[in-house]
Order: sequence, then structure tokens, then C-alpha cells
Amino acid sequence: MTGAPGGVTVVTISGDVDMTSAPQVRSELVRIIASVDDPPRLVVDLCGVDLLDTVGLGALLEGVKRCALRDGRLVLARAEPQVRRELELTGMLGALPVHADVERAVADLSAG
Repeated sequence: MTGAPGGVTVVTISGDVDMTSAPQVRSELVRIIASVDDPPRLVVDLCGVDLLDTVGLGALLEGVKRCALRDGRLVLARAEPQVRRELELTGMLGALPVHADVERAVADLSAG
């Protein structure tokens, strides 16, 4: 977890986000969201995530929900092609916007 301009928090995830690792990802996102000032603004950097299964997707959606409850937002950055395809196939790109790089994601959250 790192800080970025404008009170945006960047969280980097790597490896597979599946039924084995998703509970830990979920717990960390919940912890981070609880620890930041309102409104929480998180960028989840997915560079290096090779697999995102439905349980992993659920962990990310929990982060979206927790941020929204506090009038915040969570966006994704640098999703590998196979992860982006999974997001497209599940129809989740509306709930989980994906930016080409972390800088664009931070700019999106800083803009409003």
C-alpha cells in the first residue's frame, strides 16, 4: 500500500487471486479502506495478477462496496489481458473501471 497525490491509496496485488488467496485480499482491502480518511479512494494495481476467478472478483467487489458506503471509489489499474477479459466476460467493467496505468487511475479518482 502506498499513498498517492490527492489522498488516493494505491494497493498492489500480484499472483493469482482465487479461492485460496481471495479471502486475504478481501481482508486487506477491508482493513485498508477502514484505515483511510473519508472518502476512501483506492487504486488496485493488478499488474502481475495472472488469474482472477469469481471468488477473487467477489473480493474486489467487496472493496467497491465498502468504498461506496463511505462515498468513495475503487478503480483498477494495469489489468493483464486475461484479467481484463474475465472482467469483460462477467460484465464487471462498469463496477470495476480499469485504467491503463496507475497514474491515470489516480487522476480519475483525484478529479472527482
